[in-house]
Parts: sequence; C-alpha cells; structure tokens
Amino acid sequence: MRLPALASGLLALALMYLLIVRVADRQTTLYAMLLQASLPTAIAYSRFGCDQSQAPLIALCAFTAHYTTGRCAWRSRTHSRCGFIP
Repeated sequence: MRLPALASGLLALALMYLLIVRVADRQTTLYAMLLQASLPTAIAYSRFGCDQSQAPLIALCAFTAHYTTGRCAWRSRTHSRCGFIP
C-alpha cells in the first residue's frame, strides 16, 4: 500500500531535478530537491499511504507539460516562452 506513495515521491524528485536543472545550476537544483523531499505534508502522506501522496508528482507533470511546450495563454514581452523557463 505504501509502495505507490514511495514510487511517486521518488519520481517527483527525479522530475524536479530534470525541470530545475534546465534553468538553474546543479547546487540550486539539489536545494530544491532537498526542500521538496523534506516537505512535512509530503512525508506524512507518503508515510501513511494516503491518496494525496501522488499530488506533487501530478502537479510537477502538469507544470512541466504546460511550460515546456511553449503553448501558453499569454506571452511575456521579455521571455520567449511563458513563465521563467527559457
């Protein structure tokens, strides 16, 4: 019962690394992963195997899909894509 929570947490960390390393250096990426891994709600949901434990992974997947395709509802005048990802 806790295995899906563990797997989604580890996949969320891997996706966080792949997403942040594109816009920041490796040290900043590792700090972001550390912050995500030490988030108290994520730890509690994963520990008890709650269905909300997949929320960080799904949110990161949606964020990655939206901001890496370049198809946004608005365009920034200073950036070529939506948001901060070049």
